Amino acid sequence: MSKVRNLFWVLWLGGWVLSMSAVGYGQSRSTLEQRRKRLQRKIKATQRLLNKTTRAYRQTAAYLQLLDRQIQDRQRLIHTLTDEIYALNRQIEAKQKVIDALEQDLRSLKSEYKRLLIAVYRIKRQYLPVTFILDAPRLDGTVKKVRLLRFYEEHRRQQIRLIQQTQAVLKRETEALKAQHQERQQLLRRIRREEAQLQQRQKERQVLVQQLRRKKQTLLRQLAEQRQEARRLDEAIRAAIRKEMAARKRRPLKGKEKALAAAFAQKRGRLPWPVKRGVLLRSFGMHPHPVIKNVKVQNNGIDIRTYLDEPVRAVADGVVSRIVILPTGSRAVLVRHGGYYTVYSNLRKTTVKTGQSVYAGDVMGYVRNGRHSQVPELHFEVWKGVQRQNPTRWLRRR
Repeated sequence: MSKVRNLFWVLWLGGWVLSMSAVGYGQSRSTLEQRRKRLQRKIKATQRLLNKTTRAYRQTAAYLQLLDRQIQDRQRLIHTLTDEIYALNRQIEAKQKVIDALEQDLRSLKSEYKRLLIAVYRIKRQYLPVTFILDAPRLDGTVKKVRLLRFYEEHRRQQIRLIQQTQAVLKRETEALKAQHQERQQLLRRIRREEAQLQQRQKERQVLVQQLRRKKQTLLRQLAEQRQEARRLDEAIRAAIRKEMAARKRRPLKGKEKALAAAFAQKRGRLPWPVKRGVLLRSFGMHPHPVIKNVKVQNNGIDIRTYLDEPVRAVADGVVSRIVILPTGSRAVLVRHGGYYTVYSNLRKTTVKTGQSVYAGDVMGYVRNGRHSQVPELHFEVWKGVQRQNPTRWLRRR
């Protein structure tokens, strides 16, 4: 009986190890799979934009930045796929150990079953029914032997059930192991494809950088014009915000304005993107110029590469504080959310007016082509009072 209990214990322990390994590694695999799918969506979106470009645009710094964005995403994807294989290898190792233990248990069960059959056979030969009649004085001992025989018969049935259960578990886990091996091979093939695509993009980038460096003076002139336009927009935004802040000193936030500020603050990291289609091209803060060495570029918000006439939508409820028209013809909408502000710039036309209430998702204008890039880009900013915020920390993760 102790061996039977041990075998039951081994089967239960094997199942527990499998379930715990599935939980431990499954969460990690699930996170990695979500990350992989998100990166694949970003790469596809970037690829569509790369394909939808003119020959002239492919000779610009903006195209290089879009190319860099895809290269980075492909590098992250390869890293994620590698992590998936590592996690899968650990699952395979854990499952193989359980299969080895089950095979050992099955051998032990069969060996025990063989000895049990021999014992039952000997008892049956020694105590046939005719013995009861010819040897009546030993009837009491025979009854005990019959009880023992019944016990062995029940024990034999238990052994058969254990063998069948172990075989079923072993078959199921072996099939699962084969499926994991096949999944690993698919991941390896995917990595090789991504590495080939990455090498192709990196070669394209090297050629483009060499071509652009021959146009250094043109790039410097464009950079100066971009900085001037950004400065004008920044001055207009600050002037509008300071004017409203001065008014609030006389009349503090209350009622609807206070509720707008509280609602906006609570949505940090969960705001919708201002355009439904597009990819992040340039992030917030100071960055080195993609072509010119020792030159840095300040971005007061983020730039989203999208499609011409893509509708621009309010990310939260608010009031249109000001509409700015820059000398280049580009339009910008400043929306007040209590003490917070959002800026939507590089619009071809606007559909709202100063003082108008807007709600999250309302269309306020349409994206136009950039002056130098000649492709549609939306510039988006977030302010808290007169302090710039990093928009990516406010928008939900794509």
